[in-house]
Amino acid sequence: MKNKEGQSDQDLLLAMKDNSRHAFDCLYHRYWNRLLDAAYSKLGDADEAQELVQQLFVDLYRNRESVQVRTTLEGYLLAALKYKVIDRYRKMMRQTEKMDTWQSFTSQDVPSPDALLEIKETNEKLLRIINTLPEKCKEVFHLSRFEHQSHQEIAQHLNISESTVKKHIHKALFILRKEMKTDFLFCLLATIFISK
Repeated sequence: MKNKEGQSDQDLLLAMKDNSRHAFDCLYHRYWNRLLDAAYSKLGDADEAQELVQQLFVDLYRNRESVQVRTTLEGYLLAALKYKVIDRYRKMMRQTEKMDTWQSFTSQDVPSPDALLEIKETNEKLLRIINTLPEKCKEVFHLSRFEHQSHQEIAQHLNISESTVKKHIHKALFILRKEMKTDFLFCLLATIFISK
């Protein structure tokens, strides 16, 4: 592929291997939207898709001297993206396994005092973070996750579009994942939220 200046992918790739940041930027802007669309079609989450594509380009630049493109650069990038999506799904499966462990744990007749304390502290932290969300984002998230309203119902209730509802929910989940990523129990709570 060439841009209006006639620079091919191969030219830019060779220049990038020689540490040309300009060449990397050209490739980044040339393929960002294409890769983002492909990632979103597989993940269905705009934030996850953006994070994945960003990491792909970071890896490309870090490994620029050893990159071997045997077909086209577009094909190479799409193949690399496919493996990143597969890896992301594997991580999600591991989270599901943790959820199964949690369900087994909570099926015990009498949870231990330590377990009850951990659940209480995690719930309190979760609610504190939700309360720091931007007002409209918090309202949409509350209606979705606590009032169990559909995207359409929320849109009608707040007089906004369904796409705006989805953006608010994605933003809320992104913040929650970021703030609570170190908590063992969060993967369980997040699974419940995300699967809604």
